[in-house]
Amino acid sequence: MGPHRLLPRHIGVVEQDHRQVERRVPLSADAKAPNPGLKMPKTYRLCRSLVRFWFALSFHRIRLLNAQKAEEENPAIFAVSHPAGLLDALILISAFERPVHCVIEQSVIRGPMSGFLARRLGMMVFEDSGDGWRSVLPACCAALTGGRALIVFADKRTSANGKQRSVAQTVAHIAQEAEGCGPDQIEVSLFPLHLLLPVARSRSSELLIYVDSPATRGDRREGSDEASAPGLQALAAEIESRFRDNAFRLQPEDLRFFLEDLEEVLRADLAEDWASRPDWKQDTEGFRLSRLVKSWAEQVNFLNPGSLMSLRESLDSCREMRRRSALHRLEVEQAGTWLSSGIKRVPVYVESIVGLPVALYGSLNHLAILLVLYAAGSFRKYSSRDRTTEWVIRVVVVLGCYAAQVLLLAHFMGRAAAGYYAPTLPLTGAYLARYAWLLRRRTRLALLALLMPARAARARQMRKQFLDDLDRSLSLHEEMLGAPR
Repeated sequence: MGPHRLLPRHIGVVEQDHRQVERRVPLSADAKAPNPGLKMPKTYRLCRSLVRFWFALSFHRIRLLNAQKAEEENPAIFAVSHPAGLLDALILISAFERPVHCVIEQSVIRGPMSGFLARRLGMMVFEDSGDGWRSVLPACCAALTGGRALIVFADKRTSANGKQRSVAQTVAHIAQEAEGCGPDQIEVSLFPLHLLLPVARSRSSELLIYVDSPATRGDRREGSDEASAPGLQALAAEIESRFRDNAFRLQPEDLRFFLEDLEEVLRADLAEDWASRPDWKQDTEGFRLSRLVKSWAEQVNFLNPGSLMSLRESLDSCREMRRRSALHRLEVEQAGTWLSSGIKRVPVYVESIVGLPVALYGSLNHLAILLVLYAAGSFRKYSSRDRTTEWVIRVVVVLGCYAAQVLLLAHFMGRAAAGYYAPTLPLTGAYLARYAWLLRRRTRLALLALLMPARAARARQMRKQFLDDLDRSLSLHEEMLGAPR
């Protein structure tokens, strides 16, 4: 029998060219558009400023990379390789200084506030059914002939053969139509955008937008059909190639490590589920990741690398929690029989609590001794002095400090107080050493044994959360491909 296929549930980032232009987007103040000839509506500027202010209060920083050509006044189309979300559109509108119009589907506009922002920010909204983006094609052409810029996202609908409709063909077709519809000849620049956008539970502190160099233009046959125009198809193929070379994607070696770790976590989850069933004999040795999971990882790696990065961070956290839990369990098991039950650990808990005041009193008594020994280099790991000399120094320092403390107390509080105080010095010193040993060798292990069930539950919860996120991402991938679950 062949290997089983493993399905859930039943961010070396590429270094950027140091010569690129990097700009942090001002989120609290609005600057003038770079083209004084293009009048930006006041409502657009106001709404964009409010959106930027909201991002500044509630989100990470937005950084627009390599944007020197993208901010010019020439008509341009920015192509995004994954389907639109309202948050993605707002981030991109906030990032650019020039006015941009997002071409998005009606389904992402939910609620009156979203509709208000879409209208005021000049978004071109089309219905999910019917002609789709072609219904706003005249508005797109009018904006481009007026020197504006468009942001076009991938179409989330699927075609008859189950493949995603290419945003590269869409933007190439819009550019061709705009270049042929105006009275004056214009040339539309096509810029692929690579996004590293926020994902829930991601530790990323910045939102990165990389503007790729414009796609090169070949021969354009005005008025020709998009399916039969060689120049149009070649342009779309180049944009698709740029998408696959996403600046933020995981490198092949990192992606391979991610898939190996993912397979290990899925096996562990499956083995734990089977172990809870009585008389279950099957193991997980023959299970492998399914082709669907590998295809999903490869596509998400260039379509939405931020999602894959977030999953990788969650996976690393799960593996680290599992590793630490296993290490603590091994320490407890090797400690001996005194940790075998809660009753045997009670004396350790009691002494750790009751002995704390005595240990603190001993620490105050020996603080001066510790400082002197530290200054003398007695605590160095590697010392040129031999052990006999080292111990002679320690004994002399301890006795000298004892004598000095007793004499000071006798001077300020009398001989009687000094007489009562003197015997406590060696006694508290001995118990301080005992308490330090207790904390290292007994209390710590007892706390590990006490918290071990909670840590195991936490590890299971983290793994469950990771598998939920993975299952959700896989569901979106299957929906995009039109594949049944």
